[in-house]
Amino acid sequence: MVVGTDEVAEVARWAEGIERVHQCIAGRFRRPEPRRRAMEYLKGLLSPVERKNGWQLAVLSCRREAGDATPYVVQRQYSGTAGRIENSQVGVFLAYASAKGGVLLDRELYLPQVWAEDRERRREAGVPEDTVFRTKGQLARQMLQRAVESELPFA
Repeated sequence: MVVGTDEVAEVARWAEGIERVHQCIAGRFRRPEPRRRAMEYLKGLLSPVERKNGWQLAVLSCRREAGDATPYVVQRQYSGTAGRIENSQVGVFLAYASAKGGVLLDRELYLPQVWAEDRERRREAGVPEDTVFRTKGQLARQMLQRAVESELPFA
């Protein structure tokens, strides 16, 4: 099949349109990975696949963008909230409570060891360069130390 200049121009217009739509929504995604996936999803919507659903488009975008087999990109780890191993982010929090009320004093994001040791993954996710793996207990002790050193008025 010979492709004429009209068809090439039409494809270029569609590509520009996708870029404009993506620019409108890209600011909603803080991290670069979801921003890229959103663009791939938009491309999937316009793909020649006759019947589409959200999961199918997510899988196609993962394979096209990063060669991933599934859209799950967060390290599977134990989540106390879920009570099982899930794709999740885990935070460690320091709170102070008294008879008069309570307050959250500090928080740390727990990174699984494979994330903490993967410099490129950390860079793409916006994790500070000097981040090293720490257990949840080590994170809790670090937050307690900061609270004590801060001279907050608590006993």
